[in-house]
Amino acid sequence: MLNSAFYKTMLSYLQMYGGLSDAPFQGNPDYPAYWALFTADPSDANIGTTEATYTGYARSRGYRNPYHWALHDGPPAYACNSYDIAFPVPTGGAGQVITHWAHLYLAADGVTYKIVASGPIENPLTVAVGQTIMFPTGELIVQVPAG
Repeated sequence: MLNSAFYKTMLSYLQMYGGLSDAPFQGNPDYPAYWALFTADPSDANIGTTEATYTGYARSRGYRNPYHWALHDGPPAYACNSYDIAFPVPTGGAGQVITHWAHLYLAADGVTYKIVASGPIENPLTVAVGQTIMFPTGELIVQVPAG
């Protein structure tokens, strides 16, 4: 899933610049952005019921350094994480299956979170106590739809 505003902005800049290194829609560097894990395809409506719940889980705070996203003009065009994303080590809840990820921003109300982009994990993770959960740079991909 790709938030329509993010998609339109990404696509317009890719069309304008071809390859992009300075994306103005990357967000304020001081604004909280988080990477989150899910047991099903997330939406703004079901974040609370599909987000991972294994013991020790916490969202991974995203810091622009300098950007959350790396953009590739393809073909196919896509955006991917521009740095390694690590989550806390599980201390319980073994067996929970993580199938999706999402990048979240705090909504205008200052309380709820909204999905900027999300997608399936290529090889779903079955949580094990003590497991390292990390996504290397370039692994979480949002592809621009053809057409």
